[in-house]
Amino acid sequence: MKKIIALAAIALFTMTSCSDDDSTTTDPVNNDVFVTKVVDNEAGEILTFNYTYEGNKIIKNTFNDGSYEDYSYNSDNKVTGISYYNEGGTLSEQTNFLYTSGQLTSIVSLDQDIGIGAKKTFTHNTDGTIDYEEYTGDLNTQTVLQATGVITITNGNLTEDVSYDGGVVSEATTETWTYTFDNKNNPFKNIASFNEIMLYENEETGYVNTNNVTSLSIDYGTETDNYTVVNTYNSQDYPTVSVETDDNDITSIDTKTYTYN
Repeated sequence: MKKIIALAAIALFTMTSCSDDDSTTTDPVNNDVFVTKVVDNEAGEILTFNYTYEGNKIIKNTFNDGSYEDYSYNSDNKVTGISYYNEGGTLSEQTNFLYTSGQLTSIVSLDQDIGIGAKKTFTHNTDGTIDYEEYTGDLNTQTVLQATGVITITNGNLTEDVSYDGGVVSEATTETWTYTFDNKNNPFKNIASFNEIMLYENEETGYVNTNNVTSLSIDYGTETDNYTVVNTYNSQDYPTVSVETDDNDITSIDTKTYTYN
């Protein structure tokens, strides 16, 4: 199983409730709740993620096929690396997080199996937006520009991602991903360094926001895809089940269940 992958639609997020009133205010005291297990059923393919913690830090993530991830941190409890080992225990992928003056400025992902590297750099602007550039290359250097973009973060949530083709593909395109949120608790909001991980997308968390996405609109310039997810919450306003729907055909395409400590 490949774990560290590119962003894939709204299935990467936890979403809104169909049974709770969205006017409910998130309790800021609920900072000791940690998700310990996620079961993701996407079109009949079931993946299970089991998290091991040390305090509020994820130190290991074990998958149902026997593969796993190890997490490493610096002295400021900021995540510095995620190492993915296949079911045979061999290092398959490595993602490194680099910081400048305490801000995340680079993410480098190295696929040991196929010898490909990808790098994403970030520039934090005074208006709160974040510019980024995406590069590809080998395991040593990543210098081929693939795309640029601008991320907008509002109240701890990634609300917009506008990406521009880097010119490598002959037909340059622009994509705009626009998200709306509820005011309840994201399952991963209490983990150490979640603000940094917000800028890193992976299979079961997507971007780690403070709250939960209620809708996603992807504008490709010539067409638009829309997604929604309804979610059932527990008494502490953390989602326990989320069901993603593609608005184009009103079909459930992904269901996630969450277990907490």
